[in-house]
Amino acid sequence: PPTVAAQAGNTAAGGPAGGTATPAASPAAPAARFTKQADLKGVTFVVGQGSQATFTVNEKIAQFPAPNDAVMRTTALSGEVNLDGRPSTVKLDLAKLSSDQSRRDDFIQQALFRTGKTATLTIASLPELPATYAPGQVVKSTVKGMLNINGGDRPIAFDVEARIDGSTLSVVGRTSFVWSDFGYRAPNTPTVSVQDKVAVEVLIVATAP
Repeated sequence: PPTVAAQAGNTAAGGPAGGTATPAASPAAPAARFTKQADLKGVTFVVGQGSQATFTVNEKIAQFPAPNDAVMRTTALSGEVNLDGRPSTVKLDLAKLSSDQSRRDDFIQQALFRTGKTATLTIASLPELPATYAPGQVVKSTVKGMLNINGGDRPIAFDVEARIDGSTLSVVGRTSFVWSDFGYRAPNTPTVSVQDKVAVEVLIVATAP
């Protein structure tokens, strides 16, 4: 749908720091399918094409005078989102993360994700939705879950904006973490100094059958 394409383009262009990825209105809104909580009972939204995760960290390369943002992205997301109280799970293939520098990508894969290639976000239950839902309405909330990387679970919270157009659910979640939250040290090298804070922006596009 046009709204999803525009959404993904905004995310790729702006990244987490840009704050551009806000669910946008579709020029031709699909017919309303979900207008109240009861409509979502037993409905599963399957994560698919158009989804994207972006990780941004500030780094300083020795031969350059000023720091810059290193941005790594992947579109390899899968999973299911349930809005009726059932658990939701989203998986991210860390082996598919890439940036504009192949040497950076190789280092990240070898130093951080040599064994654990999948990050799994599990949300036991999403916050309560409005009693009624207007087509295209953006719902803002804080979503808490558990993120599993390399076999370890850590709590994490996202600031979320979501909307439903027809049978398509679009969700933008933003958060940040420091390397030690997941048992890592900042991946510094003799020539690259990496900041401890990592900004995350996740765009989930999921469809209901």
